Amino acid sequence: MATVPQSLGVNELGTVGETPILANLNATPRQIDVVIAGSQGVLAKGSLMSLDTDTGKYVFHDGTKNIAGYLNEAVDTTAGDVKFYICFNADVIATSLVSGTTINLGFDITSHLNIKEAL
Repeated sequence: MATVPQSLGVNELGTVGETPILANLNATPRQIDVVIAGSQGVLAKGSLMSLDTDTGKYVFHDGTKNIAGYLNEAVDTTAGDVKFYICFNADVIATSLVSGTTINLGFDITSHLNIKEAL
């Protein structure tokens, strides 16, 4: 009989060091397949992402566009565009997120992320 591998879903992967990304493990975030624009280097787990409406690709959030979601794993975009996924519609902890600008606490209407101070 074959052994079924353990699921490594978003709850198991969702930590940055010892800090969990998710503030509520009872509510699994949704995810969507996307194309992450190349030439951004290695994007860290917890990076907030925005949609570049000119290209239709996702870029590291720098505060000039709306937050679309976050990365639940690091992604290397050095060699070019990467087909990947982003998570959204979740309760997350602000200190586990990475952004090019200040991260405001509270509910983000575009990503449906509820950004909290701590567990």
